[in-house]
Amino acid sequence: MTLNDQSAIVRSYAVSSFGHRCEKAKKKYADTLLSLAQSTVLDKSVMVRVSTAFALSVFKNRASIPLLIKLLKDTHSEVKNWAAFAVNVNDYDTPEIRNCFVLLLDEKIFEARFEAIIGLAKRQDKRVTQILIHELSQERIYDEMVADIASLVSNLWKTTVSINRNLRSSAVDWVPMAAWLNT
Repeated sequence: MTLNDQSAIVRSYAVSSFGHRCEKAKKKYADTLLSLAQSTVLDKSVMVRVSTAFALSVFKNRASIPLLIKLLKDTHSEVKNWAAFAVNVNDYDTPEIRNCFVLLLDEKIFEARFEAIIGLAKRQDKRVTQILIHELSQERIYDEMVADIASLVSNLWKTTVSINRNLRSSAVDWVPMAAWLNT
C-alpha cells in the first residue's frame, strides 16, 4: 500500500486523499481513518503528520482527540497548526487540549498561535485574555479574533450580571435574618 512507500510525498498524498474521501462519507470510513491516523501520527515525515492532522479535521469523532493531542505536541509548527485547526473545527475541549493551546501561544508561526488564541477564546479560557488585548493593539487584526473577543466579553458581562443578581438576592435575604438576630 502507498502508506509503506519510501516517498513521504506519496504517503502524505495517500493520507490527505483519504481524508478528502472521508469528508463525503464520514461515518462509513471513520474507523478506517482512525486506524490510518494511528499509524501515521508519528510518521518521520512532517508532510505525512500534517496530512494526518488535516484528515482528522474532516470528521468529528472524540476517539481522535488523543491523536490530535500528540500532533499538538509535535516538534514542527505546521503540524501543530493543522492539529489545532482540527481541534477547533470539531469543537473538541479537554483540559489537555487547553494546556496544549497555551503552549502554542509561544509558537513561532502566527497561524499556529492564531489557532491557539481562537481556540482558547472560544472555550472562554481566561489565560488568553492578555494575548487578546495585545493582538487588538496590532496593526493587522483578524475578524475571527474580534468576533471571539466580543463573545468572551459578552460572556464575562453575563457572568458579572448574574453574580450581581445573586449578591443582591442574598443581601435581601440576609437583611430580615439580621433583623431577627438583633431582636
